[in-house]
Amino acid sequence: MTWYPHYIVRRENHDKEFAITRRRTYSRNEICAAELLRLAGSERKFAEFAPDRSGEVYVVEVSQRLKNKIDFGRSYYHVSVLMSEKLKTALKAARLAAVKFKEASYEKPRRPGFKSLWQFGSTVRMPACKTRRQDTHGGFVTEDGPPAGNLGYYWDDAGFQPAELVYSRADVEQLPHFDIAMTQEFVGEPFAPYREIIVTQRFREAMEKHGVKTALWAPVRLV
Repeated sequence: MTWYPHYIVRRENHDKEFAITRRRTYSRNEICAAELLRLAGSERKFAEFAPDRSGEVYVVEVSQRLKNKIDFGRSYYHVSVLMSEKLKTALKAARLAAVKFKEASYEKPRRPGFKSLWQFGSTVRMPACKTRRQDTHGGFVTEDGPPAGNLGYYWDDAGFQPAELVYSRADVEQLPHFDIAMTQEFVGEPFAPYREIIVTQRFREAMEKHGVKTALWAPVRLV
């Protein structure tokens, strides 16, 4: 299971520049030792999403091939994740802090007996991330809101994927207690912006206790 690369080449040098992506991999020990983790869904495409500019999404089509085989998977992007009713119930029972569950909306009417799919949310926002973001043309992004115009926003980490998200430890320690939080910043395409999902080891352990094997984890660095 891998993270998606993003390729950024400056507009003025589009015919002269090229982008290099470097894969970053983590051992099981590194993932288990991290204080915080970035969560995403694997390449197991659970459903097709239609996002809007606010970051809200609705389900266009559910993968019948995967729906009854996995409890957690991605939709449009890795971080646009969905979970089954079964997993939502298990995580709710785990009493994870600051976790919100939002039932997915659907473009088409559901058949009788259809089991809902759910999205993660949180009552906590992370502080400003120290990892810079670039737009599609290589310019640096300063605002937190969704991508502007026709430009996408991506983390800038010298071409490494997944990018390492870095936060001030002092700022994180000022947050309310949480097991899941959302980034202040939006990333993604202008037609599909999203916030990253940051979780604790307690959250990861609850997912793995339920047998979830379709999640991607990347350590978050506190400095």
